[in-house]
Amino acid sequence: YLAVDVAILLIVAAPFLLAGRPLTPRHAVASAVAVALAFPAVLWFAGAYTHLSGNSLAEVMGNSADVASFLVPPENTWLGQWVAAHTPLKPRWIWGEQTLYAGMVALVLGAIGTWGWVRRPDRLTAAAVVAGALALALSFGPGTAGHMPFDYFATLPVMGLLRAPARMALLVMLALSVLAAVGAAYLRTRWR
Repeated sequence: YLAVDVAILLIVAAPFLLAGRPLTPRHAVASAVAVALAFPAVLWFAGAYTHLSGNSLAEVMGNSADVASFLVPPENTWLGQWVAAHTPLKPRWIWGEQTLYAGMVALVLGAIGTWGWVRRPDRLTAAAVVAGALALALSFGPGTAGHMPFDYFATLPVMGLLRAPARMALLVMLALSVLAAVGAAYLRTRWR
């Protein structure tokens, strides 16, 4: 999952970070050397997975996130216990695949960061946000009609072996972290 997350992040971030910068032959040589060195290692590591068969649709759907995964605190926290006692929402077990709550502070700072970033966009935050949005869409897993982003992603070589789409939330948390940092910086410059 980490290798897939890193690949998604690299593919999404490269156009944002390289836009407007002159690429020299030296860049091309460095990239070719990096690919030449990384390819055998990745091939050796991924080779063990090529003979495996895919997972059942029920298992993959059971390990997919939903909106509540990101917004409802775990059952063992004081906020999760309060939510369970006073709302119809059902907090989940803290170690479950579908418990992806980042915390109220991170969510609020992320919202403030989104506001601040929209007012002063930058390429690094844009790369993190786009990668996070893509990962969020993938974390919701396959659709019953077969038209969710994960359904198309799973057609790529070896990607059909991913049994827990909710683990794509790692990139969502990265994007939220970047937005929370932007939010904290925005608040700091706004109120010193």
